[in-house]
Amino acid sequence: MSSTTPNLGLHKYDPAADGSKTFDLTKAINEPYDIIDERLGGELVEAADIPVTIPQGVSIINANRTSRLKDLRVTGRTLVNLLGRDGNCEDQTKWGSFQATHTLDANNKVYGNHGFKVAVSSGSSGSTYKSNVSFRAGKYYVLVGEAKNGNASHVLISLSGSGGVSSMLLSDTTKFNILWCKVAPISDVHLNLDLSVIGMNGTYGYFDGIRLFEISAAEYAALDSMTSAQIAIKYPYVDDMKSVNAVYAMNPGRNLLPPFSEWGKTGGDGNFNVLGSYEVQLVAPTNSSSFFDSPKIQFVVGQSYALSATVTSGSFMQIVDSQGILASVTDTVRTVTFTAREASTSFIRYSQSNSGTFKVENPILNIGSTALPFEPQNPSYLFVPDCQLRSNVDGSVADVLEGKTITRRFRETVLDGFIQWLYDHASSGTGYKGVYFQASNAVINSGFAIKYDGTPLKNTLNTTEYRTGADKLLLNTNVNITIANSDSGWGDNFTPSTEEIKAYFMGWKMYQLEGGVDSVYNGSGTKAWLPQYEYIRHNGSYPGFTTTLPTRPAPNNTGIKNWESYRLQYQLAQSVAETVNYEGELLLHDGPNQIEMGTGVVVREAAKPYATGTNNQVNNTNYPSSLFKYRANTIYRFYKGGVDDTGKWTRDTTVANGRVRAYADNANFDPNAAYSVTYFALDTYTLGIAPASITGVVTANIRETVDDAVEAITGLRRDVSALQTVKAGKQQPQWIAAGLQNGWVNIGSGNTEAAYLKDEFGFVHIRGSISSGSTVYNTPIFKLPAGYRPAKNTSFVTISGNGTSDILARVVIESNGNVSFLVGANNYFVLDSIAPFRAEQ
Repeated sequence: MSSTTPNLGLHKYDPAADGSKTFDLTKAINEPYDIIDERLGGELVEAADIPVTIPQGVSIINANRTSRLKDLRVTGRTLVNLLGRDGNCEDQTKWGSFQATHTLDANNKVYGNHGFKVAVSSGSSGSTYKSNVSFRAGKYYVLVGEAKNGNASHVLISLSGSGGVSSMLLSDTTKFNILWCKVAPISDVHLNLDLSVIGMNGTYGYFDGIRLFEISAAEYAALDSMTSAQIAIKYPYVDDMKSVNAVYAMNPGRNLLPPFSEWGKTGGDGNFNVLGSYEVQLVAPTNSSSFFDSPKIQFVVGQSYALSATVTSGSFMQIVDSQGILASVTDTVRTVTFTAREASTSFIRYSQSNSGTFKVENPILNIGSTALPFEPQNPSYLFVPDCQLRSNVDGSVADVLEGKTITRRFRETVLDGFIQWLYDHASSGTGYKGVYFQASNAVINSGFAIKYDGTPLKNTLNTTEYRTGADKLLLNTNVNITIANSDSGWGDNFTPSTEEIKAYFMGWKMYQLEGGVDSVYNGSGTKAWLPQYEYIRHNGSYPGFTTTLPTRPAPNNTGIKNWESYRLQYQLAQSVAETVNYEGELLLHDGPNQIEMGTGVVVREAAKPYATGTNNQVNNTNYPSSLFKYRANTIYRFYKGGVDDTGKWTRDTTVANGRVRAYADNANFDPNAAYSVTYFALDTYTLGIAPASITGVVTANIRETVDDAVEAITGLRRDVSALQTVKAGKQQPQWIAAGLQNGWVNIGSGNTEAAYLKDEFGFVHIRGSISSGSTVYNTPIFKLPAGYRPAKNTSFVTISGNGTSDILARVVIESNGNVSFLVGANNYFVLDSIAPFRAEQ
């Protein structure tokens, strides 16, 4: 009897039963060929790749096969918060109040350490405000903030004055909500920015993350059709000026649950023993419930999910969000389905209701209403930690990352004391002075500049507009900036020298010693300087003052973020191409994929474990030397000498710099090894913003998938081969010429010129013979760039000469990159004696 093949259904004759039948050409040959061509033919021919767009946030991306995302493309974007850093609600002195009081509140916040609590003190309403905020005719603006009602009737944010606007009224007391309003003035205008509470005397509300952006006409028109959640994503809170940076895209695989090594005990008297990646034993001495919780799980609101696990009687696994328990897996109900109610507040909890020993095995959380067979999480990721992709206001001109090449259309530079500043008498007036330096490769009128306190300088288009007061920027053939005398300490009758202008941009305020720190210097008396942060703090103690003209950056108080170097972003007249390195590769499996894309990843930062005697702590606030550079939201991986070491570290939420710290027991720790950590920062607004989307392509069929795999493997083999060749040949990096400063020059005449390099092991080497420079103590000779600097100041002994004899000399390599003269002579000064040191930042 004839039959069909099990997979493709091809007709098969039975020789015994069908031997005497007439051969059916159609059934035996033509129909099988048609079936083969229909089901397999499309998989074996050339086919165009399928485009994929990954939006910011968490989204579901469907794929018809497992494929890597290739041909990566990311477009830059810059957001400038016109409130600078004042909108982070960490300093109440930057805001005024009307019929209200405003105080810092550490318990009701969205960003940083505090939010504002605004309480009505008189009448039926009150507000905290920023007065006289400037708006320009023909421009478009959006004001966004986060608010929560305390016990008032309503809270709102608004722009008050002629042509003012306000947000919706908010009464919700349970959580922070997005409020926003927009304005497009027809003439230049000054408005007050108000955080208002409506209610009886004593009622209050909370505010945080206030941001004011200039946007394009198209964005302005689109606002009314956007939800509050969409507005929050498109216009996130940033401190001063931030661009696309620290970008990540992650796919956890089919199982959204991480292994139990990433979970943690959050309550109870029971002990949780991790027996395997997806197996935990709970020993409960009493009937009191103990809790073992996953990290926060990202969900798409409204999407169906399934959770299944094997648990012993008396214990259960629950889906929990801020509203309570969504569903529970028990020993009798091993699979549950649910619809996500919240995006980022949910987690999975394992617990029990009785004393005894319990166990959970093989949990899987997957997309859809049908539970899949258990498989461990198989994550893939793409980390682009330091790309800094920028744009102009409307996004019409932007940096673009394609593959591993960035086409740079913009540059950001620090305006510090190493620039050759000049005084501009024509642009100086009562209460302010103009300074400038020559621009290079800059498009005229394309700049944004940020002042030391985070406030944007007003961007002007001509000298008439520019020469009207302080805190203005004009970008033409020069970079022109006006500075208030109250900031610089220069009086109207005083003309600062180039070195005195440099001192200002290195964080020093000038004053007349006899007149006190609040005075300005007008050409008489004793010149004095003090660090800007000491003046801003203004507590009567000024230990950093000096009467010697400063030639190096002022010390800053890292605990008070009130002074940072000026920064300038501008469009390049001629674009440049740069290669960027990123880590990982994003894979999409067949079926639905839950992809998270955002900002805040810090990749392989050098960890500095603190040895307590029994274990080794990182990011523990009790041990300042162990802290990460940024407050941590979650820790992703630990590395020991570049190899994954995550399983040997235990996470904890107490005494953490941010939301998590970690430790390794002595038995799992090598004090002689170099450790690094990849983590996600809590305060993402300090690093950058996410792009609107990441685009790429995936393969369309089997042939293209195989071709892509062969191409990727070939490229990998080529790269490994090249690395092996370099190592085998002991090929060395190229020496980089040092940019000598303060009068230092290369001796020449056959002597080695000043230069530096970083070897394959991460050590920096310096060489060269120089002369003629300043011998003032701590004067910079040149500056090492980021990536070539030690973690702490390190001094070295070398040799110098005064023309008649050799003299021992000393030089210091500072953590900010300065290679500075300490003692010695300058007829010649040898740098070759500086021992190699590890580049740590």
